[in-house]
Amino acid sequence: MTIFAVKFNTDKQLMNHPIENCIGNTPLIKLKNIDQGKSTLYAKLELMNPSGSMKDRVALNILKNGLKSGKIKVGDTIIESSSGNMGIALSHLCAHYGLNSVIVTDPNSNPLNRAIMQNYGAKVVEVKEKCAQHGWHGARIDKVKSLMSDNPNMYWTNQYENPLNPNAHISTMNEILEGIEGELDYMFVSASSCGTLMGCLKAIKSSGSKTQLVVIDAEGSILFSDQPGNKVIPGHGSGNRSKLLGISTPDVKLLAKDEDCIDGCYRLLKEQGIMAGGSSGGSYYAATKFIAEQNHPVTCAMIICDRGERYLDTIYNSDWVKDKT
Repeated sequence: MTIFAVKFNTDKQLMNHPIENCIGNTPLIKLKNIDQGKSTLYAKLELMNPSGSMKDRVALNILKNGLKSGKIKVGDTIIESSSGNMGIALSHLCAHYGLNSVIVTDPNSNPLNRAIMQNYGAKVVEVKEKCAQHGWHGARIDKVKSLMSDNPNMYWTNQYENPLNPNAHISTMNEILEGIEGELDYMFVSASSCGTLMGCLKAIKSSGSKTQLVVIDAEGSILFSDQPGNKVIPGHGSGNRSKLLGISTPDVKLLAKDEDCIDGCYRLLKEQGIMAGGSSGGSYYAATKFIAEQNHPVTCAMIICDRGERYLDTIYNSDWVKDKT
């Protein structure tokens, strides 16, 4: 496993810097044994952000802009709908900035994620019933709106519509393009809020790169389909079409079942020694399958979105896997 792009601040005063300076500039590594060495697959280790996921970038971008503009003030309450990572990132940074946080989640979020949020000081509210049209996602959004109607001083970060979400990932993609040796042929991105997807797409187009963006969506997601279905992997796909999706769309769209994501997680752990979450497993499954089907060597990259330790009681629990799949 070769590290190609890691930017660490070695200044002796690093300990005096705020935690926000540790977000971003995550390592970019070359994965081993990809397509018998003919092709290359790089992985951006977003799991090395302070709270353990790429959502640190989004939470930081939204909160810093809100504080700078005066829309958010110290002591205010931040509210968001999240199945895990965004809630953890927000509650972590809210503790840093002196803000209160309320995270609305659902039964698919695992107890460990809720415990992490609560230890950062967040109030976690769990919805109990699905929205008839938009499933758990819709139920969480309805609950956010209900709570805000009772407390108008709450600030909704609204990761599903806020343009500061995709803007936060322009730097993610730029860091990848800068760290790759030569031209990047394909960039694999998992779809959820579509912030990462649209941010990477914007960066690719702005850079003039010929990189094609491949999106991995969940089977049962309605982001790119009108056929909703059941899915159990948190943060993979969505039951509601994202308003962040623009006119520009990915070059290639692939589907990954829950079983594919789980298989990808176990393979990523066994083959690369990386324990990651379900969406990363889906990306690894799709990327390695796609590479194997090409008739010539290609250079590709993917994102390791979050740490796998927070899924020990779900994806990495054989009883849970048997029950859910």
